[in-house]
Amino acid sequence: ALNFGMVFIVLFQAVLAPIMTLIQIPMSAFSRMQERRADAYPASVGLGNALISALKKLARLNFSNLNPHPLTVKLTYDHPPIAERIRLIRQKQGN
Repeated sequence: ALNFGMVFIVLFQAVLAPIMTLIQIPMSAFSRMQERRADAYPASVGLGNALISALKKLARLNFSNLNPHPLTVKLTYDHPPIAERIRLIRQKQGN
């Protein structure tokens, strides 16, 4: 006997997955924008070097990809890449 409940769940998941991917792209872009704004504050009050140091330590401990492909960033990252964050903090500080 065919379990129509299971068939429905599988089909629903197959339809929902691409829709969720399309929804996730702008949500991740918004999150990256907010992270850039959050990084600007410590840089503006003189704590940029401390933030850069912390970001480097986190990148080292988590084996972060320092130069991810831009398409990968746009599709999957909810934070800007570490190298971009450091560059923007230094720009904000005037270094």
